[in-house]
Amino acid sequence: MKPYYEEAGITIYHGDCLKILSEMEGCSISSTLTDPPYSSGARNAASLRARGSMRRSEGKFGGDRWIQTDNLSSHGFAMLVRLLSVELLRVTVEDGHMLSFIDWRQWPVLAGSIESAGWSLRSCLVWDKKSFGMGNGFRQQAEFCLHASKGTGDNFQRHDLGTVFREPRSKEDCHPTMKPLSMSTAVLSALPKGTILDPFMGSGTTLRAAKDLGRRAIGIEIEEKYCEIAAERLRQEVLPLGAGS
Repeated sequence: MKPYYEEAGITIYHGDCLKILSEMEGCSISSTLTDPPYSSGARNAASLRARGSMRRSEGKFGGDRWIQTDNLSSHGFAMLVRLLSVELLRVTVEDGHMLSFIDWRQWPVLAGSIESAGWSLRSCLVWDKKSFGMGNGFRQQAEFCLHASKGTGDNFQRHDLGTVFREPRSKEDCHPTMKPLSMSTAVLSALPKGTILDPFMGSGTTLRAAKDLGRRAIGIEIEEKYCEIAAERLRQEVLPLGAGS
Protein backbone atom coordinates (compact mmCIF):
# COMPACT_ATOMS: atom_id res chain seq x y z
CA MET A 1 0.00 0.00 0.00
CA LYS A 2 1.31 3.42 -0.93
CA PRO A 3 0.45 6.15 1.58
CA TYR A 4 -1.15 9.36 0.37
CA TYR A 5 0.56 11.15 3.25
CA GLU A 6 3.11 9.99 5.80
CA GLU A 7 4.88 12.15 8.34
CA ALA A 8 5.77 12.07 12.06
CA GLY A 9 3.93 8.82 12.73
CA ILE A 10 0.72 9.85 10.93
CA THR A 11 -0.29 8.00 7.74
CA ILE A 12 -3.15 8.58 5.31
CA TYR A 13 -4.33 6.05 2.72
CA HIS A 14 -6.63 7.06 -0.13
CA GLY A 15 -9.03 4.26 -1.02
CA ASP A 16 -11.74 1.88 0.16
CA CYS A 17 -11.36 1.14 3.86
CA LEU A 18 -12.34 -2.55 3.57
CA LYS A 19 -9.71 -3.18 0.90
CA ILE A 20 -6.98 -1.32 2.76
CA LEU A 21 -7.86 -2.95 6.08
CA SER A 22 -7.60 -6.38 4.46
CA GLU A 23 -3.93 -5.63 3.70
CA MET A 24 -3.06 -4.48 7.21
CA GLU A 25 -1.27 -6.69 9.74
CA GLY A 26 -3.29 -8.32 12.50
CA CYS A 27 -3.13 -6.92 16.03
CA SER A 28 -1.47 -3.70 14.83
CA ILE A 29 -4.07 -1.16 16.02
CA SER A 30 -4.70 -0.08 19.61
CA SER A 31 -7.96 1.84 19.16
CA THR A 32 -10.32 3.03 16.44
CA LEU A 33 -12.23 6.32 16.53
CA THR A 34 -14.34 6.91 13.44
CA ASP A 35 -17.39 8.65 12.00
CA PRO A 36 -18.99 6.54 9.25
CA PRO A 37 -21.72 7.81 6.91
CA TYR A 38 -24.89 7.23 8.95
CA SER A 39 -27.14 6.29 6.00
CA SER A 40 -30.11 7.28 8.16
CA GLY A 41 -31.88 9.73 5.87
CA ALA A 42 -31.57 12.39 8.57
CA ARG A 43 -30.39 15.08 6.15
CA ASN A 44 -33.32 14.61 3.77
CA ALA A 45 -35.84 14.24 6.60
CA ALA A 46 -34.68 17.41 8.30
CA SER A 47 -34.78 19.28 5.02
CA LEU A 48 -38.35 18.17 4.34
CA ARG A 49 -39.51 19.23 7.81
CA ALA A 50 -37.62 22.51 7.85
CA ARG A 51 -39.00 25.88 6.90
CA GLY A 52 -37.89 27.03 3.48
CA SER A 53 -35.40 29.52 4.86
CA MET A 54 -33.68 26.78 6.88
CA ARG A 55 -33.18 24.20 4.15
CA ARG A 56 -29.60 23.34 3.33
CA SER A 57 -30.07 23.38 -0.43
CA GLU A 58 -27.57 26.17 -0.82
CA GLY A 59 -24.17 26.80 0.69
CA LYS A 60 -20.86 25.02 0.46
CA PHE A 61 -22.23 21.47 0.69
CA GLY A 62 -25.85 22.01 -0.39
CA GLY A 63 -25.46 21.36 -4.10
CA ASP A 64 -22.70 18.79 -3.82
CA ARG A 65 -23.01 15.04 -4.07
CA TRP A 66 -23.44 13.86 -0.49
CA ILE A 67 -20.93 11.59 1.24
CA GLN A 68 -20.30 8.26 -0.51
CA THR A 69 -22.21 5.28 1.02
CA ASP A 70 -24.52 7.68 2.91
CA ASN A 71 -27.52 6.49 0.87
CA LEU A 72 -27.44 2.82 1.91
CA SER A 73 -30.53 1.05 3.20
CA SER A 74 -30.47 -0.05 6.85
CA HIS A 75 -29.61 -3.56 5.64
CA GLY A 76 -26.79 -2.25 3.47
CA PHE A 77 -25.47 -0.12 6.32
CA ALA A 78 -25.58 -3.13 8.66
CA MET A 79 -23.61 -5.23 6.17
CA LEU A 80 -21.00 -2.50 5.71
CA VAL A 81 -20.55 -2.01 9.45
CA ARG A 82 -20.33 -5.74 10.14
CA LEU A 83 -17.72 -6.30 7.41
CA LEU A 84 -15.77 -3.36 8.77
CA SER A 85 -16.10 -4.56 12.38
CA VAL A 86 -14.82 -8.04 11.51
CA GLU A 87 -11.72 -6.53 9.91
CA LEU A 88 -11.25 -4.10 12.78
CA LEU A 89 -11.40 -6.98 15.26
CA ARG A 90 -8.63 -8.74 13.34
CA VAL A 91 -6.29 -5.73 13.22
CA THR A 92 -6.95 -4.63 16.82
CA VAL A 93 -4.83 -5.77 19.75
CA GLU A 94 -6.43 -7.67 22.66
CA ASP A 95 -8.21 -5.24 25.00
CA GLY A 96 -8.25 -2.64 22.23
CA HIS A 97 -11.11 -0.19 21.72
CA MET A 98 -13.50 0.87 18.97
CA LEU A 99 -15.60 4.04 19.04
CA SER A 100 -18.00 5.07 16.29
CA PHE A 101 -20.18 8.14 16.00
CA ILE A 102 -23.82 7.58 14.98
CA ASP A 103 -27.25 9.21 15.18
CA TRP A 104 -30.33 7.95 17.05
CA ARG A 105 -31.90 6.36 13.96
CA GLN A 106 -29.02 3.99 13.23
CA TRP A 107 -27.83 3.30 16.78
CA PRO A 108 -29.59 -0.12 16.98
CA VAL A 109 -28.20 -1.15 13.57
CA LEU A 110 -24.68 -0.05 14.45
CA ALA A 111 -24.73 -1.72 17.88
CA GLY A 112 -26.07 -5.02 16.55
CA SER A 113 -23.60 -5.15 13.68
CA ILE A 114 -20.60 -4.41 15.89
CA GLU A 115 -21.65 -6.86 18.60
CA SER A 116 -22.30 -9.65 16.09
CA ALA A 117 -18.72 -9.23 14.80
CA GLY A 118 -17.32 -10.17 18.21
CA TRP A 119 -16.94 -6.82 19.96
CA SER A 120 -18.18 -6.20 23.52
CA LEU A 121 -20.41 -3.13 23.84
CA ARG A 122 -19.21 -0.86 26.63
CA SER A 123 -20.98 2.51 26.69
CA CYS A 124 -22.73 5.30 24.83
CA LEU A 125 -21.02 8.68 24.64
CA VAL A 126 -23.14 11.74 23.89
CA TRP A 127 -22.09 14.79 21.92
CA ASP A 128 -24.33 17.65 23.10
CA LYS A 129 -23.93 20.33 20.42
CA LYS A 130 -25.36 23.03 22.75
CA SER A 131 -27.80 24.11 20.03
CA PHE A 132 -30.34 22.28 17.89
CA GLY A 133 -30.34 21.75 14.14
CA MET A 134 -32.84 21.96 11.30
CA GLY A 135 -36.42 20.73 11.55
CA ASN A 136 -39.35 21.40 13.85
CA GLY A 137 -40.86 19.85 16.95
CA PHE A 138 -38.12 18.28 19.08
CA ARG A 139 -35.13 19.31 16.99
CA GLN A 140 -31.98 17.23 17.23
CA GLN A 141 -29.22 18.57 19.47
CA ALA A 142 -27.08 15.49 20.02
CA GLU A 143 -25.19 12.72 18.29
CA PHE A 144 -23.89 9.56 19.90
CA CYS A 145 -20.67 7.57 19.95
CA LEU A 146 -20.77 3.82 20.55
CA HIS A 147 -17.87 2.44 22.57
CA ALA A 148 -16.90 -1.24 22.26
CA SER A 149 -13.83 -3.25 23.19
CA LYS A 150 -12.04 -6.40 22.11
CA GLY A 151 -11.96 -8.25 25.41
CA THR A 152 -12.42 -6.45 28.71
CA GLY A 153 -10.56 -3.30 27.68
CA ASP A 154 -10.11 -2.09 31.26
CA ASN A 155 -6.93 -0.18 30.45
CA PHE A 156 -7.98 3.47 30.41
CA GLN A 157 -5.43 6.25 30.80
CA ARG A 158 -7.92 8.65 32.40
CA HIS A 159 -10.78 8.26 34.87
CA ASP A 160 -12.06 11.83 34.98
CA LEU A 161 -14.31 11.84 31.92
CA GLY A 162 -18.06 11.32 31.82
CA THR A 163 -20.15 10.13 28.89
CA VAL A 164 -21.50 13.57 27.89
CA PHE A 165 -19.35 16.02 25.94
CA ARG A 166 -20.80 19.52 25.54
CA GLU A 167 -19.08 21.08 22.56
CA PRO A 168 -20.46 23.44 19.89
CA ARG A 169 -20.28 22.51 16.25
CA SER A 170 -17.00 23.25 14.56
CA LYS A 171 -16.67 26.69 13.02
CA GLU A 172 -14.45 25.27 10.31
CA ASP A 173 -16.26 24.39 7.12
CA CYS A 174 -14.16 21.79 5.32
CA HIS A 175 -16.45 18.75 5.81
CA PRO A 176 -20.25 18.47 6.15
CA THR A 177 -20.18 16.30 9.31
CA MET A 178 -17.24 17.69 11.26
CA LYS A 179 -16.80 16.64 14.87
CA PRO A 180 -15.15 18.81 17.54
CA LEU A 181 -11.39 18.41 17.77
CA SER A 182 -11.59 18.96 21.53
CA MET A 183 -13.94 15.99 21.97
CA SER A 184 -11.83 13.69 19.81
CA THR A 185 -8.71 14.73 21.71
CA ALA A 186 -10.35 14.05 25.08
CA VAL A 187 -11.62 10.63 23.98
CA LEU A 188 -8.25 9.54 22.59
CA SER A 189 -6.44 10.78 25.70
CA ALA A 190 -8.41 8.26 27.78
CA LEU A 191 -7.48 5.29 25.57
CA PRO A 192 -4.32 3.17 25.93
CA LYS A 193 -1.24 4.27 24.02
CA GLY A 194 -0.69 2.70 20.63
CA THR A 195 -1.66 3.30 17.01
CA ILE A 196 -5.03 4.97 16.41
CA LEU A 197 -7.12 4.15 13.31
CA ASP A 198 -9.88 6.07 11.55
CA PRO A 199 -11.23 4.14 8.52
CA PHE A 200 -13.66 6.96 7.61
CA MET A 201 -11.19 9.78 8.08
CA GLY A 202 -13.05 12.69 6.49
CA SER A 203 -11.10 15.89 7.01
CA GLY A 204 -8.78 14.28 9.55
CA THR A 205 -9.93 15.29 13.03
CA THR A 206 -9.01 11.92 14.60
CA LEU A 207 -5.53 12.13 13.08
CA ARG A 208 -5.08 15.74 14.15
CA ALA A 209 -6.09 14.82 17.71
CA ALA A 210 -3.68 11.87 17.68
CA LYS A 211 -0.85 14.10 16.47
CA ASP A 212 -1.56 16.67 19.17
CA LEU A 213 -1.36 13.87 21.75
CA GLY A 214 1.87 12.48 20.32
CA ARG A 215 0.18 9.26 19.15
CA ARG A 216 0.73 7.33 15.94
CA ALA A 217 -2.34 7.18 13.70
CA ILE A 218 -3.65 5.82 10.39
CA GLY A 219 -6.50 7.37 8.42
CA ILE A 220 -8.33 5.94 5.41
CA GLU A 221 -10.53 8.05 3.14
CA ILE A 222 -12.21 7.20 -0.15
CA GLU A 223 -12.54 10.80 -1.39
CA GLU A 224 -9.22 12.33 -2.40
CA LYS A 225 -10.27 15.91 -1.72
CA TYR A 226 -10.65 15.07 1.97
CA CYS A 227 -7.27 13.31 2.00
CA GLU A 228 -5.73 16.59 0.86
CA ILE A 229 -7.70 18.62 3.40
CA ALA A 230 -6.60 16.26 6.18
CA ALA A 231 -2.98 16.39 5.05
CA GLU A 232 -3.07 20.17 5.08
CA ARG A 233 -4.54 20.21 8.59
CA LEU A 234 -1.78 17.88 9.74
CA ARG A 235 0.87 20.18 8.28
CA GLN A 236 -0.37 23.03 10.46
CA GLU A 237 1.41 23.36 13.78
CA VAL A 238 -1.36 25.30 15.49
CA LEU A 239 -5.08 25.05 14.70
CA PRO A 240 -7.86 27.48 15.61
CA LEU A 241 -9.95 26.57 18.64
CA GLY A 242 -13.04 24.55 17.75
CA ALA A 243 -11.56 22.76 14.75
CA GLY A 244 -13.04 19.34 13.99
CA SER A 245 -14.17 16.62 11.43
